[in-house]
Amino acid sequence: MTTRDDVTEPDVSPVLRCTSLDVGYHRRPVVRNLNLEVSPGEVLSILGSNGAGKTTSLLAMAGLLRPFAGQVTIDGKPVNYKQPFRAARSGIQLVPSDRCLFTALSVADNISFGRRGKEALSEALEYFPELEKRLRDVPFPASFRPFVPHEAEARALRSYENALIPGLFQTEAYARAVLSTRANTSEDGIDELVVARMQRQDVLGREEPPLIWSLIDEAALYREAGSAQIMRGQLRHLADVSRRPNITIQVVPYSAGPHSGLLGAFVIAELDDAPQIAYLETAAEGETVEDPFVLARLALIFDTLRSKALPDVASRDMIMNVTEERWKA
Repeated sequence: MTTRDDVTEPDVSPVLRCTSLDVGYHRRPVVRNLNLEVSPGEVLSILGSNGAGKTTSLLAMAGLLRPFAGQVTIDGKPVNYKQPFRAARSGIQLVPSDRCLFTALSVADNISFGRRGKEALSEALEYFPELEKRLRDVPFPASFRPFVPHEAEARALRSYENALIPGLFQTEAYARAVLSTRANTSEDGIDELVVARMQRQDVLGREEPPLIWSLIDEAALYREAGSAQIMRGQLRHLADVSRRPNITIQVVPYSAGPHSGLLGAFVIAELDDAPQIAYLETAAEGETVEDPFVLARLALIFDTLRSKALPDVASRDMIMNVTEERWKA
């Protein structure tokens, strides 16, 4: 409170303040050095042409997009980045339009947040036609879409890859080389898939990132994607992320012999407030599963594979040795 001539005036400190805010997507800034203040009772309008960064700025102000630099405060307290599920549960949302539930969420997020099962999907899309349109545009394979929000919210992830480097650890160049093999996909379609795969990696930068145990078959280190240069960059990146305290990467060596993991890759997500869920790779489309019996079998397979895998330090040594010997310049 401040006083002047014995008249008490209300404190008009800004409710919302953005200071030197840089924000965008995948290291590509959209808005630079945004500074603004909104005081109690004021209404803020953001005007600009398409692509000017209006929605991007609002996402950052709502805590739904992590800024590259600067700070957003509400009532003097920093706005911390929240995954869409957590933001929606805490009441943070953009004003709905076109009958979307939460416009800041993906289609998969919207449907999962509403706890609608597969049998109710048609009903959900009937009531929210804009979601149906966006569902067709989501740059993920249809079978993987239901798993996306669970991966983003997981407190722990356990995975096994029998042929490729896991998507969460892929470099952009490696991901593009892998995704470019998809049949009947345009160059623009490949670009969208690459961006979506890189966006999945946001989970690694969460304020509280998940614990990750990743088992990778030795064959994945030798399977060329793109070029030797791309493979060198990819394996060096894999070795780097393996040093993070929340990530354990272990290689299942050729010496382990035949094992059940050779039948297909999988990932199990453990959540704070929901049952475990898993995604299984198949030759066709893949499958998201919640069946407790299947999940129990996957957990047993994972534990068996981990018993055959090299320790984490020995695994990192193998990754670096393959980098220098197999993929040397």
